[in-house]
Amino acid sequence: HRVADSHTLYVSMAHNEIWRFEMTGACLGGAGPGDPLVVTPAGGGSLICRPIDLDIKVATLGGLSPCLLNSMTRLTPQEAAVLPRKLRP
Repeated sequence: HRVADSHTLYVSMAHNEIWRFEMTGACLGGAGPGDPLVVTPAGGGSLICRPIDLDIKVATLGGLSPCLLNSMTRLTPQEAAVLPRKLRP
């Protein structure tokens, strides 16, 4: 994963897919490049179909900072190709 800004996260998934996660708040503002993410399906399910289905927290020295996912978008191969190198997960 790569944090783009305080609201945007890029995540690499299976099959070389890259997804953009947009948060409703600035929960990623204090996240550093080495801070791990704690990602779990919400509600006990295993399928992620909507933003509400995913629980994301950033693990920092201060503890876990919860994020509320607003949208998740799979990038096209063309969109992924033009991502700046520092944002590629």
